[in-house]
Amino acid sequence: MDYKEHRDILIVGFGIAGAMFAWNWVQRRGKTALVVDNSPKTNASRAAAGILNPVTGKRLVKSWNVDALLPEARSSYREIEKTLSTQFFHDKTIRRIYQSEEEQKRWVKRSKQAHYQSFLGATYAPNTLPDPLNDELGSFDIVGVGNLDTDPFLDSMQKWAKERSLLCECDFHHNSLEVEPNRISWEGYTFDHVVFCEGYQVQKNPWFNWLPFNHAKGEILTLQGLGLPSDRIISKHKWLLPTGNDQYIAGSTWSWDHLNEEKTPQGKSALLQGLRAMLGETNTIDIVEHRAGIRPCTRDRFPYLGTHPQQSNLHLFNGFGSKGALLSPLMAKEFTDTILTGKAFNEEADIKRVIDHFRG
Repeated sequence: MDYKEHRDILIVGFGIAGAMFAWNWVQRRGKTALVVDNSPKTNASRAAAGILNPVTGKRLVKSWNVDALLPEARSSYREIEKTLSTQFFHDKTIRRIYQSEEEQKRWVKRSKQAHYQSFLGATYAPNTLPDPLNDELGSFDIVGVGNLDTDPFLDSMQKWAKERSLLCECDFHHNSLEVEPNRISWEGYTFDHVVFCEGYQVQKNPWFNWLPFNHAKGEILTLQGLGLPSDRIISKHKWLLPTGNDQYIAGSTWSWDHLNEEKTPQGKSALLQGLRAMLGETNTIDIVEHRAGIRPCTRDRFPYLGTHPQQSNLHLFNGFGSKGALLSPLMAKEFTDTILTGKAFNEEADIKRVIDHFRG
């Protein structure tokens, strides 16, 4: 067979994870790549709000490895913005409204812990937020937050990839990949490596579908005309992210049943119910758009990075759940180094931790 061209790696999937891996591989390391994605305008990353939150959940827990992840994410996105002369990353603050007296006690506890102090900001007395926000117990700031505007980011990365003849917008079928010990071929190209950044579509991947994923569906709404402060994200039960021109993204839902990318009345209802707790029952909520996507979640909530147990040239870069915007920059940088030099990466993210699930 006559081959068109040899490239160092084939990257399957071009959401946030695939885009950050391609940037590290091509732009930073000067290697060659081909990226294949059959629906780059509709992938699940576009249904994500891209909030990089250092302190999350009911128990106000620091995000895993956030002290390393957040600076690299901020630096990487700023680097891409400067290189591509665009803007899609914004520094933010989250104003979190207390849901209970118990949450107030947790804030007091966390505020006294040294490793939380750089992320926990001011506290506010009850009823200091403007109408229609309901803050009868008061609120507090989470600082050092970032927001990746996913549509402009992915649009910019696709333009960058197309200008370098990296992106193939076409269907990818796993059975069309010919894997040999020293060479991989696909559609007339040859490669040294393949890295799969497929998100929840990994369930169709014959080399990595043995991994114990726990995918979750999420839905968000775009709202118009709330008249809220535009300088911060508001959080209580749900969250509201201002995006300019009096528009807001509201999210999000979690569902582990009926995993598809279809919007549902149930998801919309759950979002509106959460927003009512924040905005009150009488205020009009004008819905501009409704989106849904599938988060590639893992059972232990750590990402899945690694090399196939029997095929040393097949790799996985996946499992970032709802935190792809936070996790992908540092993980992509480290995993690029791993493939090229054998340098170790964070063992908590290595698929070796679940190797017992593999049945070769």
